[in-house]
Amino acid sequence: GLRCAVVSSGSRGYIEKALAALGLVDAFDFIIAGDDPDCAQHKPQPWPYLEAARRLGLQPAQCVAFEDSLSGIRSAQGAGLRVVGVRCAANGGCE
Repeated sequence: GLRCAVVSSGSRGYIEKALAALGLVDAFDFIIAGDDPDCAQHKPQPWPYLEAARRLGLQPAQCVAFEDSLSGIRSAQGAGLRVVGVRCAANGGCE
């Protein structure tokens, strides 16, 4: 099946609450959160996505990121992932 991870600059507590509220906790293999003690670098650095690909056992080019921020898009692109920009009211369409 398809393996998925959450890579977010947000706090782990907020991410876990949001996933629980949406009934999506079991849809993801793991979370990399901005406040994790082992988060070596933050977006827009590529480390979060490189670490996610490593934990998934995949090459970055085998992964797709769905991103709603410019720093996230830059992070995923810098790591070598394919990126889908997600437009929403909070980001002004990533313009």
